[in-house]
Amino acid sequence: MRGCHRETGGLRWGRSHGGGWNATWPFAQLRVTPEQITIQLNVLGVVRRTFTVAAGDLRQLEFRPRAGGLCGGLVLLHSDPTQPAALIFWTFKPR
Repeated sequence: MRGCHRETGGLRWGRSHGGGWNATWPFAQLRVTPEQITIQLNVLGVVRRTFTVAAGDLRQLEFRPRAGGLCGGLVLLHSDPTQPAALIFWTFKPR
């Protein structure tokens, strides 16, 4: 992959796919580079978080057509203990 891919969407994060927190569209920004995947969350300036998974820590990147309930998105499985175990980025029109 060359360059950078950016997308706007929502994010579910936490200890498992079924638990945790959810921020709806358009409060999450996905940025994918050859080195890492970064998801920045900014919910009206009240909740701000950045999740970064290095390419070497990424075990699996899976597209799911219903990752956000009605929307498609990415499930990131990684080995970085400093990040939430479940990171699910979803969007209305995944590219």
